[in-house]
Amino acid sequence: MAYAKNWAEIAERAKGFIDFLQGDNYFSKPYKTDNDQLIITDRTVALNYLLEDNEDQFSSWENLFSTQFPENFSFELSLRIHYNLSKTNYYGFFKKNLNGLLERLEMNDGICVAEEMMEIHFDKIFNCYANDDFPPIWQEILQVYYEGGLPCGWSGIYPEGKMVVFSNF
Repeated sequence: MAYAKNWAEIAERAKGFIDFLQGDNYFSKPYKTDNDQLIITDRTVALNYLLEDNEDQFSSWENLFSTQFPENFSFELSLRIHYNLSKTNYYGFFKKNLNGLLERLEMNDGICVAEEMMEIHFDKIFNCYANDDFPPIWQEILQVYYEGGLPCGWSGIYPEGKMVVFSNF
């Protein structure tokens, strides 16, 4: 496994994903896939998964995707990755037309759990590029974004069950 040495090398490896982030008109159509996933459109259900409100029925989403990296996976660039993504506002992603997704998944106190989760996802995706290694769950998460969905949880106890994807329409 070859680790990226600097931000320019990470950005070169992640060029396709950066192009995606710099695109426009996200979450503008129903999410469709041939993968075995649980697709939801209900905001309350999505928030339950994002907030991990019922761990008896499903795996903790954040714990699940954080534990799927190989032991030799280097996160030494994590702070630099987060810094560089933050200063570009994730390549302008959060200033784009997200077709009301963030507003739909905003809590009553104004906190947008979806935005926070996407930032975590994007940081981890860039770490995959930095490490030149995409664990299977991260390949699936990346593909969900490319196809216009929001990965928001896991139905069942991992590895049984399936990924939960929020479709904005």
